[in-house]
Amino acid sequence: MSRLLIFGATGSLGRHVLTQALAAGHEVTVFVRTASRLPPDVRERVRIHGEDLAAGAPAGLLREQAAVINCAGHVRDGDTLR
Repeated sequence: MSRLLIFGATGSLGRHVLTQALAAGHEVTVFVRTASRLPPDVRERVRIHGEDLAAGAPAGLLREQAAVINCAGHVRDGDTLR
């Protein structure tokens, strides 16, 4: 089990990556703008940092992780990743 930090875990790609990370048994921290977009059952299983990525991630948070996965990006409402 590794400690993972996922940026953008509430977006199209991020939701898939988050699901796979939890299924694999990783200890997951998410960095999201709107934590309420995470399903309640997921919120109970992850550490949440609800901030805007433009403000930057705390250096201490990054140092705690085995890997950082960036799924953050601009996808407009109605667009999907295929």
